[in-house]
Amino acid sequence: MKTRKPHFHYSMRVLLSVVITILVIVTLMCTIFFYSAKKTEMLEHTADSQSALLQSFKDTMSDSMKQVETFLYNAFYSNPDVQTLGHSTNDLERYRARESIASMLSQVVQLNDFIEVAWFYDPSIQWYSDALEEQGLFLARNNYTGITLSEIQFLKKRIITDLVNPKNSLFIQEKGWQLVSDEQHNSYLLWVSQSGSSYTGAWISISHLYEQLIGHSSDSSCIDLIICNSDGESLIQQGSYKPGPKNDTAFWEKDNDGNLRIWAFPDSMDIFFLKIVDSGVLSGNIVTEKGLLSVFLVVIFFVMAAFVLCQLLIYRPFQNLLTEMYRIRHYNPEERLRESSSFTDIAVLSHSINRMMDEISNLKQNAYESRIKSRDIQLQYLKIRLKVHFYLNNLSLIHAMARMGQTDLIQELTESLIEYMRFIDSDAERFVSLEKEMEHVRSYARIQKLRYPELFTYTENISLELYDAQIPPLILQTFMENSIDHGFSLDKHNELLISAHYEAHEAAPGILFMIEDNGKGFSEEELAEITSPAEPDYTSGKIHGIGIRNVISRINLLYENNAEIQFQNRPEGGALVTIWLPFIETDEEGEDAHV
Repeated sequence: MKTRKPHFHYSMRVLLSVVITILVIVTLMCTIFFYSAKKTEMLEHTADSQSALLQSFKDTMSDSMKQVETFLYNAFYSNPDVQTLGHSTNDLERYRARESIASMLSQVVQLNDFIEVAWFYDPSIQWYSDALEEQGLFLARNNYTGITLSEIQFLKKRIITDLVNPKNSLFIQEKGWQLVSDEQHNSYLLWVSQSGSSYTGAWISISHLYEQLIGHSSDSSCIDLIICNSDGESLIQQGSYKPGPKNDTAFWEKDNDGNLRIWAFPDSMDIFFLKIVDSGVLSGNIVTEKGLLSVFLVVIFFVMAAFVLCQLLIYRPFQNLLTEMYRIRHYNPEERLRESSSFTDIAVLSHSINRMMDEISNLKQNAYESRIKSRDIQLQYLKIRLKVHFYLNNLSLIHAMARMGQTDLIQELTESLIEYMRFIDSDAERFVSLEKEMEHVRSYARIQKLRYPELFTYTENISLELYDAQIPPLILQTFMENSIDHGFSLDKHNELLISAHYEAHEAAPGILFMIEDNGKGFSEEELAEITSPAEPDYTSGKIHGIGIRNVISRINLLYENNAEIQFQNRPEGGALVTIWLPFIETDEEGEDAHV
């Protein structure tokens, strides 16, 4: 014998206490989590915004550099002015060519905030110059960046020295902006492009680039701004922060002091930018520990106040409601709950419970009336199926066969009648298998063929997989009987077909039966009588249509109006009845069936 597990009982007061305790714990945990999450969120937000600012400067600078590279390359690639300077002996043409080259270089430094010097050099060009080695060299500088004469001289020397011997020139061997330094350890970015014997390029000092960086990315939270070489060494910075190794896999990270290290790596350059942001600025915007404790205490106070209010406004009204429900259940089931309460939800709940109790009472009454109606239908069905004239006709047929000595036919007829009457006598069940129903249909068909030997041909098309399906008894035989008695013509050979196959309606599995013949079909009066919702007159003596109406009532009752029946005439003549029945399941004893 199995022992039942004891149920854990609790009252609403205990439930409220547990809920309040959980709320206090959850509030404390949420407050701590909020503090931590808020701090992390602000840190990430600041890092992302600072990184976006630095990346914006990097992208602006990279785009500007690419524009300069494209302009210089396009301007001097196969430039006719260069050809004129190298080959023409006309002084006026050479002068105009030189001015054209100088104008193009001036456009670069005037229209670009980053470029300090743009230059063009061709050793093959012979042009008057104070220094022999500077022949063929053109320079244009930005007068607003503060580049000095010594820096210009260093640039000229570096260009001519490196480009005289291309085998030793790092600028020709490597692409992009190369980092160079002078004797005073000032750093510069130099870009060189070669086209035949000509060279063109641009020049930026790191100090000028740093001024642009400060103007764009410096703010109150910035500890230091640093421009580093590719090895992570500082080229120029405001403070004394040590850059340390760079991180190529992330845009920012936290150092050991909690400060943010933010990187930006310009394209095709030997430098990168590093910005250090003070994390102490972030903590000033977050709730302090004392403020956190104050918030927690205030929350606890309001939680306890909510507990008291719940006791007064929720617990007591519900307790009164439970008391009334207990009294109604055990002492007066016909009594109803009071629907007047200061707690609106309790009043609505009481009203809903009262309506539900009224509906339950009505459902009980309807169920009782439905059982009476079901019994009446079954009695009517029993009356209809006991057709005395059917048995009298068969007895007369047996008597005639006996007089004619047709013993074989008598045996066949009596065997079919025995099977027919045995099924009729044992069909009190609500459902039978399709196999048993079809055996009964065949018995009935044999009886009728013995009565009318040349009247009709009966065929069936039913899958064997459906034979275990459960259907109400005498459904198919009723429609076969209707076709033979009222649909067949005596002046031609009639055909009757019963078919069944699997078919789902709205995802519900079921069986579709089709009973069709080539007889007279249904008249409009018969269709109206069969499909009429009015109850048939069982006392009128008119049998035609009552059996079909009875089948419809039984099917609607057994399948709770989930089945479908349609009556129509075939285009080629005859009647067609389609019946769709959903699959039902029976218990082990086969007593109860459910759709």
